[in-house]
Amino acid sequence: MLLLALLSFASTAQADEVELLDLGNGVQGNAYFSPYEELDKKVLEILDKAEPGSTVYQSYYSLSYTPYFWKYGDLTKKGVDVKVNLWSGSYNDSTDSRLKKAGVDNAWILNIRRPPPEAWSSMHTKITVVNEEWVISGSANLSNSASLANHEHIIVLRNPELAREFIKEFEEQRAADAIMREYEGEIDGESDPDYAEMMDRLADVDVKTVNDSSTVKTYFSPDDEPQWRMVELIDNAQESIKIAMYTFFAPRIAMALEQAADRGVKVVALLDAHQHEHNQFAEYTLKYLRDHDNIQVVMPDTKTFGMQLESHG
Repeated sequence: MLLLALLSFASTAQADEVELLDLGNGVQGNAYFSPYEELDKKVLEILDKAEPGSTVYQSYYSLSYTPYFWKYGDLTKKGVDVKVNLWSGSYNDSTDSRLKKAGVDNAWILNIRRPPPEAWSSMHTKITVVNEEWVISGSANLSNSASLANHEHIIVLRNPELAREFIKEFEEQRAADAIMREYEGEIDGESDPDYAEMMDRLADVDVKTVNDSSTVKTYFSPDDEPQWRMVELIDNAQESIKIAMYTFFAPRIAMALEQAADRGVKVVALLDAHQHEHNQFAEYTLKYLRDHDNIQVVMPDTKTFGMQLESHG
């Protein structure tokens, strides 16, 4: 998932509370970064705003940080419907049991869009929607590491139109999961006729995002092809490009960065050293970037400090 903000904004809040900036066109927002600004407290504060009778929507790769389970119990007791999507690959009995105990409507979302032998697709969104107007997205999971150690970020937005797009994505995930469950264990590669049938059915639920706002645009994969939106931005860059990524092995984006550097754009890539030392695809992309004289690659050894550079921007 990719958020493209056409206005640049920085975090101004010094305390725990969320403070929003006026981004124009009816959109308010701000950005927060860990480990400096305790992202979990920002998320919990937004969850506290949920009104009785409303629905909280959350979609995350993983969930382990205990204060969220406590918060879910508080919310359901005051009449808030809490819905949580988590990636099926992160399933564990303890998390499932704690969610059910808190009264959460949770689903473990399957993704087999890339069947065997690749089989590497997952559900990697990080989304919270409250009162159909507050939106939180970014790199941070609802995990212990994201809350206590990693370099992460969240973007907090307040706008009903944007919130509707995120809720639509949440519901699309559940609809897609229901379809893929029918084919789980039945598909033997992309040449299998069942795979083509499944993908045709998924195309009916993977609806492209409506981006009416001229201030903030949001894109979800796979239906919105966010990688190509990034390439468009890079191709239009005139002065500088700064990228912070946990993993980076997208050849098309690397090529666009090379072309930008060739035309005089200053390019700096901040990447997680540990991840790129142990991923052959990431190593290839890293070499591609490093071979260019006008691209600066910075790779802090975050493992030395027991953290990861998870921020994506």
